[in-house]
Order: sequence, then C-alpha cells, then structure tokens
Amino acid sequence: MARDSLIRHYAYLVRVVVGRLVPGGKSRLEVDDLVGSGIAGLIRAVDTYDPAREVKFETYATANIRGAVLEAIRNEDFLPRSIRDRLRAFDRASLATEVRIGRPATDHELANELGVTEEHVGRLRIAAVASRVGSLDDSTSGSEGDTLRFGDMVADPSVDLDRELQDNEVREALTNALGHLPERERTVVGLYYTENLTFLEIGRVLGISESRAYQLHGQALSRLRQRFRPMLMAA
Repeated sequence: MARDSLIRHYAYLVRVVVGRLVPGGKSRLEVDDLVGSGIAGLIRAVDTYDPAREVKFETYATANIRGAVLEAIRNEDFLPRSIRDRLRAFDRASLATEVRIGRPATDHELANELGVTEEHVGRLRIAAVASRVGSLDDSTSGSEGDTLRFGDMVADPSVDLDRELQDNEVREALTNALGHLPERERTVVGLYYTENLTFLEIGRVLGISESRAYQLHGQALSRLRQRFRPMLMAA
C-alpha cells in the first residue's frame, strides 16, 4: 500500500487515541491541535515501520500516536521541563523495547535500556501514571457523551494498563491517593470511572444535582494532582 494510502487508511487510529487520552472539556481547537500531533506520530510510524521486526503495524502506529499526543499534552501541563524530559525518555525506551521484543517490557528490561535500577523504573512508572492525572483539566465534560474513564486517565503511553496496575507500587500509589479523598468525592470518582455513570446519574444516586456531582469530581481531581506532585518530583 502506498504511503499516502497507509496514512489515510490508519488515520482513524488517531481519533481513537485522542478520544481515549483527552478530557472531554478540551476545546475543539485544542483537540484539533492534539489530532495534528497524533497525525505526526502516525506519519512517523509509516516512515519508520520495519515489517522484518514482526510487530503488527497497528500496534506500532498506536504506540507512536500515543507517544506524540502525550508529549503534546505534557508540553502544556504543570510539569517542570526536567520531569517532562525524564518521562519522554521513559516513553521512548518503553516504545523501543516493546518494538524490539514484540511485547511490553519488564522493569528489568527497561532498567537495562535506560541504564538505571529497577527501583528507579518503578518510580518512573508511578510518575507516568501521576502525569496523566496531573494533566487532566478540571473542566472535564459532564455530558452524556463523555467517554473518559479511569483506565484512560491513568494509562501510560507505552505500557499495557493491565500490566501497569499489577505493579504493586503503582497500585499502592493509586489506592493511597484515592483513599485520602473525602468520602463523597471518592464515591463520585468510583461511580464515574469504575461504574461508568454520567454526572447526571451520579447526582440521582447521591441525591445531589448534576452540577454538584461535576463540582465534586473537579475537586477530587485537584486533590489527586496535589497528591501525585511529590511522586513526579521524585522520578
């Protein structure tokens, strides 16, 4: 298939990735900018894909698109440049290792790739998770069509979420952060991200208005950002 045809054929992957990673409250212009970053990632994937590595193109393209979109998000977030640079290096190492071996890399393999200890890789994993929480906008949409879920909120750009959450440190960090939320905020987060309820439905369950449920959700994200910031600085 010709280069331009490949790009057009797989352009849908960009919308899929952006839809999963970007909060619904982003403006159309912001989303379009991130789609542009995703397209750049897709083009890079088309230009650098090597069939001899026996990795499916969809897998390779999705990883490149996600990396490009996450880099664009991190360029606009609250993270210091030094932290962003470390997370980008972690993303690149994760992608390079996954492409080389055809599966998500273990901490041991990533430690060898980066020239650091496995303990440091663990901290980087936590920081990658924390950066996803930290980059979310308090104005996440409360509409019925909002598709952002907890798995999307914490997803690392190059590591399988199921494997990520099996890491004891990551799971403990998330559980601990959620456990420090006030009870009602914790309930809203659980209903929204785990039970997939809309803010309108959450309001009915808790006997509050949709706008109040939306407000509690925003307060919870703000607390989570504050909670995760030290983890980012320690990466």
